[in-house]
Amino acid sequence: MNSSRSNTNKVWRKESPFEPGSKIVAYARDSGGDGQDRSVDQQKDIYREFCKHHKLVLSHVYADRAKSGGSTTGRDQFLQMVEDLHHPKEDEKVAGVISGNLAALPVISTTASITELVCVASGT
Repeated sequence: MNSSRSNTNKVWRKESPFEPGSKIVAYARDSGGDGQDRSVDQQKDIYREFCKHHKLVLSHVYADRAKSGGSTTGRDQFLQMVEDLHHPKEDEKVAGVISGNLAALPVISTTASITELVCVASGT
């Protein structure tokens, strides 16, 4: 078993605060280059498996590639997600957000319609 799959298995076993059938979104970001922990595609795979395991509906994955997490500058998908969460259309309301690093998501914590922020893919 390769280490990526092993790490994914650990993520699957994390408890979920969401009820089965809950609609959620995810945010993936990588910084590009050799220093990153996981690529956007690896993070998306983890999120899909987490949702499958916990019977959640992953309605959208917002993703920024090769962007620093130190600022929101240039993180167009992150900014779009924040906008969508703060001003959701009736059929686009979600129960929460999953991400690999909740430190990257502080602005979302003030969103009234979001009940949970869940880190499903941090570190190795």
